[in-house]
Amino acid sequence: MDVVRGHGAAVRRHRRRAAHRAAAGDGWHHVPGRRDGGRPHPGGRRRHAGRRRLDRGRSDRGRRRRRRGALGHDGVRRRHAAPRHRRGGDHELRDGRRRHAHGEHRRRPVRRQPGLRSAVLHRQRPCAGAGRGELGDRSGERPVRASGGRRVNDDYSAGVGIPRATTELNGRLRWSLVAAAATPMRADGSTDPDVCSAYFGQLVRAGAGGLAIAAHTGRGDRLPIATKADLVRRAAALNVPIVTGVGGHADGPGHDLEWAATAAAAGADALLVFPPADTNPDAVVEHHEAVARASGLPLVVFDLYTRPYAPSTLERLLELPRVAAFKPARLHDAIACQEGIAAARARGKLVLTGEDRMLGASLMWGAEGALIGLAAAAVQISVAAVDTFAAAVHTSSRDAAARFLEVSAIVDELSRVTFRPPYDGYVQRMLWIAADEGILPAEFAVDPFRPADLDDAERDEVVRVVRQCRDQVRR
Repeated sequence: MDVVRGHGAAVRRHRRRAAHRAAAGDGWHHVPGRRDGGRPHPGGRRRHAGRRRLDRGRSDRGRRRRRRGALGHDGVRRRHAAPRHRRGGDHELRDGRRRHAHGEHRRRPVRRQPGLRSAVLHRQRPCAGAGRGELGDRSGERPVRASGGRRVNDDYSAGVGIPRATTELNGRLRWSLVAAAATPMRADGSTDPDVCSAYFGQLVRAGAGGLAIAAHTGRGDRLPIATKADLVRRAAALNVPIVTGVGGHADGPGHDLEWAATAAAAGADALLVFPPADTNPDAVVEHHEAVARASGLPLVVFDLYTRPYAPSTLERLLELPRVAAFKPARLHDAIACQEGIAAARARGKLVLTGEDRMLGASLMWGAEGALIGLAAAAVQISVAAVDTFAAAVHTSSRDAAARFLEVSAIVDELSRVTFRPPYDGYVQRMLWIAADEGILPAEFAVDPFRPADLDDAERDEVVRVVRQCRDQVRR
């Protein structure tokens, strides 16, 4: 009775107030049949304010009763009902459907506008040249797919002149580690095909997503074409992307063009083009175009610290349609590396960092993969750096970002003992590591072209540090 009396008193009080407002002429007027006696002015008060206050009070009372267990979720009064959050431990409804567990976050469904098709969009990453140095999202990793799975924004379909092979290669190399493999050789420079095949297989099984064969780490500028072709064929049998080095051979540009054509027939997927001896910008561009014509393969522009490109020359190279990716390897020139990465991303090119001494930093500057000689052995350490960074980008998780920073510090320690003066001695140092891991026989862990001033006494320190780094990454 108290509830009824209070309800009626409130209604009568509201009617009196409505009558006073109507008499005062403030925009309210009586509407016959309305329980509240009026409606609001179009620009003023809300309608049925009193009723809403009453309804709110009644709903609060019902909510309190349901919390005490007096009413179930269906509104039926129960004499000895348990509290709702205790009844039905797994929260099952009568028809067998499961309610969300107590305390569990339940995401509400998203309303879609009628007539619009929903599209699945991949996580975006920062646009080219923007947001460098942050673990954020990045644009352009994967193309958006419309209904039916057709790519709607890949470069080839858009008609901008980029070959499909380039687009597909970028998709395979993005967020992967391409190991620049050494070439197992004896002291006299001879190789064993079976030893090479086993070594390449070990790199892939350890996590390498691709192989760079006969590049600088593999001493490709010192090997004959027949040997390099056999190495590429054996690596291609592993069903991973194969990049091979072109340029810088002692026999001159003629050898480079012949090798470019042979590499394509042997099974290479792309060519890493070394800077030519002629540094004239027109000559550099012509050299890359000639290699592309001879091979028909996508190219990777190589900005090497021993023969760096001027910014204007690099921009011209990145404009070439056959260029699929860019590899910066400026060793310790952080500013040049940052500018090169920004220039490549501004032109939609994939960046595969070659910065062994700045691996973590170059990933944060915009690289989306790595092609490094540091992965010629102890591959799992370099793979962990790329994988943890990709996880941080994809998930925006603080834990993933913290793990990347931890692994990046481990990689820095590895590169400290392997990439130091004499810098070209890194090949022999990586061979020492490979022999210690057991992926190469000691007989073949020899670099016949090593610097004369490399001290064999370094081996013990290199091996000790790498063992520690490997254990830390496994933890």
